[in-house]
Amino acid sequence: MKTVLNNAEEEKPQFVTSFIINKEAKPVILKRKKDLKLDSGMNDLLSGHIEKFEIPYLAIRREAEEELNISKYSSLEVHKLGIIKIYHPALKRDIVCEIYCIYVESNIDEININIIKANNEIERAEELETFEDLFDMIRKGKTRFKYTEKMEKFFEKLKDIEKSKCSELEEVK
Repeated sequence: MKTVLNNAEEEKPQFVTSFIINKEAKPVILKRKKDLKLDSGMNDLLSGHIEKFEIPYLAIRREAEEELNISKYSSLEVHKLGIIKIYHPALKRDIVCEIYCIYVESNIDEININIIKANNEIERAEELETFEDLFDMIRKGKTRFKYTEKMEKFFEKLKDIEKSKCSELEEVK
């Protein structure tokens, strides 16, 4: 498939994953359906594979459309956080994943209505108070997305995005 390189930044990503912020500037975690063959019932981030000839940015937009029923024509704020090489337990191998954060102009109820309409792998979305709550879930192994120390740099970038979104909300009030 490819020559394995020492640095994930030099490898082509095969998967995309995105943290989600809703319009209340709250992080959102997704709960997978219980009847799935792969990682059923687990907490998850918006994730998926990159199709042949697809660039990562378009892959995460496609995943938002498939899983959250967000039109590819809607305005969606997308922040690229970086690339990480992590072990995928179901595939039993390392994968290269491009990490994003998307801002969804919907509240948690609207997100859940869209998930029902999408009728895909996600059962529901849950709103958390802060990204630190989500980071704790990841660190403790309570999500499908497995923790490595390399993720800490993404967590720092997400805290900055969270602060920015909270400031924007305060300005609107």
